[in-house]
Formats: sequence, C-alpha cells, structure tokens
Amino acid sequence: MLEPEASILSVPMLKGARILHKLVGGPTSDSWLLSLDGSKAVMRIDKPLARILGLDRVAELGVLEQVADAGFGPAVIWADPTHGMLVTEYISGSHWTITDARRLENIERLAVRLRALHNTSIQGPTLDIAEAAERYASVAGTEQAFKLHKRVMATLQLLGSESADWSLCHNDLGHQNIVDTGKIMFVDWEYAARGYPLFDLAGIARQNRFSQAQADQLQYFYIGSSAGKVGSRLPQYRRLYDLLSALWCQAVCAADGGSAAAIQD
Repeated sequence: MLEPEASILSVPMLKGARILHKLVGGPTSDSWLLSLDGSKAVMRIDKPLARILGLDRVAELGVLEQVADAGFGPAVIWADPTHGMLVTEYISGSHWTITDARRLENIERLAVRLRALHNTSIQGPTLDIAEAAERYASVAGTEQAFKLHKRVMATLQLLGSESADWSLCHNDLGHQNIVDTGKIMFVDWEYAARGYPLFDLAGIARQNRFSQAQADQLQYFYIGSSAGKVGSRLPQYRRLYDLLSALWCQAVCAADGGSAAAIQD
C-alpha cells in the first residue's frame, strides 16, 4: 500500500496539500483528511483486501462523478483507480451518530432522500449478489461460508428477479456514511450499484440496528401508501443482507486475520 506522504508528492494536483489527521479506516482502505488550497479534502488509499474482495474502483469513479453532479455525494478531485487512490472533497456538516439515525424525523428524511436517489437515472455496475456471495465464500474457504453461500442462493431464488425495478443504490448506509449539511449527503460509495431498492433499505435497518418499529417507519416513509403491497418482502431482503454481510465478514477475516465480531460492529 502507498504511504500517504509519498502519495501526495506523486500527484502534481496535490502539491502543497497537508495531512491534518487520519480518519477512521476500514478493512479495505485507509483515509486521511487533507488541507488543500484553503479547503479540506479526503484521501483514500486501498489496502490489498480491496482487490481481493473484488471492489471495482473504475466503476466506483463513474458512480461518484454522477452522484456529485446530482448533489448526493462529494466531488472527485483526483483519482487513480489502478493504484487504488481517490481524493474527494470533504463535505462539511454533521456526521450522523447511530442515535441520529434512529430519530423519527431523521428516519423520514433519510427515507425521502433515499427514494430521491433511487428515482434518478444514475448509471453504475449491476449488483450481482450471487457473484459476490460466491467470491466471498471462495475467499473465506470455510464450510460455514459455503453453507452461507447456499442460503444466499436459496433466498435469491425465493425473491425472484426484480430487475425491472432496479435503481442506483448505495448499499452501505450505516450512520457513519451519512453527513447532514441541512440536506442529507452520502459518502463512501464503494459498494454502490444498480440493484434492489429494498436491499438498500434492509442495509439501513441492519447497519443502524433499527427496532422493528423503526424499520417499519423507514419502509412507510419510503414507500408510503404502497407499503402494504411490498411489506412482506422487506424481511426477506433483510435476511439476504444479513447473509451476505456474514459472508463478507468471513472473507475479510480469512484474508486479513481480523475479528469477525469487530468487523460486524
């Protein structure tokens, strides 16, 4: 992995940038807050695990440019997908806590904002859950992982194909990826893809540890008067999200030697 100081020196556009401090990282990358031309920026550098897990940085860049234009995410300042480096603007605002995400008024705001994202014509890669599950199971290489893979496939078969309803989804909207500037903005788009809108809702409910009542509120504010028609499907998507997340955790632990419990938290 590139060192942050060396990365800055290697990019003419970043001349004069200073590292303010390291941001909270994850298993696939590290990030730093920069001072750049009198404003702030975020620099992300991949770890080897990003490639092992199949993260497509070229596709992510295409999505980022579109969501920035549409006002949902940060502008791209510079990117080198081949070497796993990305610099985006820093969105000044209030980064949500899990308490913020659980407030009724914020559940409504998030549902409305997510519906607006899903209603855009933003293009991106297709979310292939079956392919992702197979890849994660192969990386993990455990009997439990292959059993989880079978359960993912069985759940997908039960849900059937809903490609006609696919939209650009973020797919990773834990509270840490939500910034409030007066309007809700989303960061960290590395899992964004065209896929099932209800899978996006399922991820919000699970990552922010919603109660059943809070999940119902999210669904109601998102779907409105049609909630009853699709309500029975959201629990299935929540199970699907749980299964794929468990597989992801196993793959990360196998490849990186981490703690599954720590990753899931």
